Amino acid sequence: MEFILVILSFYITIGNAIDFESHENWNLLSLDKCGQISTDRIIGGTEAPMNAYPWIARIGFKKLNESKIRYKCGGVVANSFTIISAAHCFINKPKYEKFVVIQLGEHDVRTNPDCRDDFCADPVVYVHPREIVIPINYMYYKYKHDIAIIRTEEKINFTGFVKPICFPNSEMAQRNLTGTTGEVAGWGVIDPDKLKLSPVLQMIRLPIVDILVCKKKLPFYLSIGKTQLCVGGIKGKDSCRGDSGGPLMTVDDSSGEPKYYLLGIVSFGINKCGKTATPAVYTKTSAYMNWLLDNLVENSDNTKVIRIKRVLD
Repeated sequence: MEFILVILSFYITIGNAIDFESHENWNLLSLDKCGQISTDRIIGGTEAPMNAYPWIARIGFKKLNESKIRYKCGGVVANSFTIISAAHCFINKPKYEKFVVIQLGEHDVRTNPDCRDDFCADPVVYVHPREIVIPINYMYYKYKHDIAIIRTEEKINFTGFVKPICFPNSEMAQRNLTGTTGEVAGWGVIDPDKLKLSPVLQMIRLPIVDILVCKKKLPFYLSIGKTQLCVGGIKGKDSCRGDSGGPLMTVDDSSGEPKYYLLGIVSFGINKCGKTATPAVYTKTSAYMNWLLDNLVENSDNTKVIRIKRVLD
C-alpha cells in the first residue's frame, strides 16, 4: 500500500494584502465547528483536562519488521480530511521508518477509553495518511517553512472528542502577537535528560516574545524571520521532543463566541529544552494561510511528487 508525498511550489502573502475570507477554500475550514471550548474546561497545572483540546493529533511511525507504532510528533485537525503538522516530522527520515497512522481523541495513552470519575470519553480514532504536502522550498537544516498538510484516507468524523481547530482570519493575521500568551499541548518529553515521553497530554502557557530574542539566543539559525514566532524563554517551561508539529493556540472571542485558534506550530528549540531560559521557534500559521487554503483540496499546478511505501498495518 502507498501514499504520496507531494511537495508544492511555495508562495506567501504577508502584510496588508491579506484577505483570507475571500479565498474560495475559506469555508472548507469547518468554521461552524472549529475551536469549540468544553464548558467544564479547567486550566491549572501541567496535565491538560480530558477533552481540553479535541483537535490535537498524534503522528505515528512504524519501523520495518516491527509491529510497534511510535508516536513522535503532533498535529491538529483542520477539517474532515486534513491534519496540519510540521514538515520536519516527515522529511529526511530513515528509510526503515514510515509514517503510518494518525491518532485522534487521545488523552492518556495508557487507557482506552479514557475515564475520569464516572465519565468516559469515546475510544480513540485512527485515520491513515494519503498524502503529505509541504512547501517546495522547505529547508530541513534551517527549519524554514516548517509546515505540512496531511490529507487523510478516511473522513474524520467530528464528535464531542474529535473537532477541528480554528485558523486565523485576516484581522487576526494583522495583530502583533509579541507580548501575548499562547497555550501549547502535547505528549512530548517531560525530562530532557531521560527522553521519556509523557503518557498524558500536557499543556503549558508560554509568552510570545520578539523574534529578535530567538535570533540572539539561537544564532546558528540565521534564517529566523517573519514567518516564525519566538515562544517561551522561561526556565523549566518549554515544548520539547515529541511535541513537534503540535499547536500553539489562543482563545479569541472577536467572532462572538470564544474559540481556540491556531497561532503556530512547534518547530525547533535547543536539545536540553527547558533547562535554560531559551525560547523555541514556531512556524507562524497566519504567514502560511494562503498556501494552506490553496492546498486544502487539490494540488497546485506546479508539483513535485515522490512516492513512498507505507508499512502495511
